[in-house]
Amino acid sequence: MTMKRLLLTSTIASALAGAAMIPSLAVADESGATSEKAVLNIAPRMRTSWVRNFNPYNKTTFLPTTNEFVYEPLAIYNLMQGGKVHYRLAESIEYSEDLKSVTFKIRDGVKWSDGKPFTAKDVLFSFNLIKEHGALDNRSIWERIDGIELIGDNSVRFSLPQPDGGAAIEIVQVPVVPEHVWKDVEEPVSFTNENPVGTGPMTEVERFTPRLYVQCRNPHYWDNDNLQVDCLRLPQLANNDQVLALAQRGELDWFGSFLPDIDKTYVASDQDHHKYWFPAGSMVAFNFNLASDHAGNNQAFNNVDFRRAMSMVMDRQAMVNIAGYGYPTINEYPSA
Repeated sequence: MTMKRLLLTSTIASALAGAAMIPSLAVADESGATSEKAVLNIAPRMRTSWVRNFNPYNKTTFLPTTNEFVYEPLAIYNLMQGGKVHYRLAESIEYSEDLKSVTFKIRDGVKWSDGKPFTAKDVLFSFNLIKEHGALDNRSIWERIDGIELIGDNSVRFSLPQPDGGAAIEIVQVPVVPEHVWKDVEEPVSFTNENPVGTGPMTEVERFTPRLYVQCRNPHYWDNDNLQVDCLRLPQLANNDQVLALAQRGELDWFGSFLPDIDKTYVASDQDHHKYWFPAGSMVAFNFNLASDHAGNNQAFNNVDFRRAMSMVMDRQAMVNIAGYGYPTINEYPSA
């Protein structure tokens, strides 16, 4: 069966831009000064504590507003729109006829949040950085590409070991960091990057505690005119119950979570503003340990007839109705 991940909104229709009403709150920076800003209260991830780590290559403790919000990608392939390309730091993507190289033209006029220009050299530096420090290459991109070079003043070309029409989809998911900052970092793998310099829309950390942090607009963001949100506010929430409690009180504007009987537990408390959306999600599956140390289990789990029998006795509809509150859809072609 397929479990559709639940995304919920309260008043806000879009994370950063849109026509919905956005609350205006007094935000205090680290010096104690306050200002009125449009703040989006979000809970994209549940954690027991926030750790101030904005290293975009660290997948263990990095914060959910690091990639995209601090480090904008070259482009976004929108799976909800059939893979439509939305260009961000890049203006175009062009493959060679033999599909053994792909060239990205970098957008002109983009600046880092400290005001220094962003160029193709930063892209070159970032990919060479993760090649030199393999622990940073968490997408194994250097198995997908075998070289990168500057082309002209502001383009980069990636060479590919074999024809690969899907390489660009992976390339754009690699964060690009500023050379003028990271070239002086002695240990980039363990670097926590507490005060990040980025190209994205939300780079300024105005408040940070283990229980709450606030991240606000990049003063030099190239697309600032299209933003309707000034800050992101992220309370620390450890489980679904805590998320639901804040959501019911109207203290969250956007979050992703599993809520049982959502129409009753969430929507009913404010039907005008409490909305939800089910985007496509990942499979819900039972996995057998094919390498089990227990001889009997090993023999059974590696027997396709045993796995088929297990599959046949499972009441999938009951699992959907009871465990999934009717959210998943049954896979018509289960495998064993």
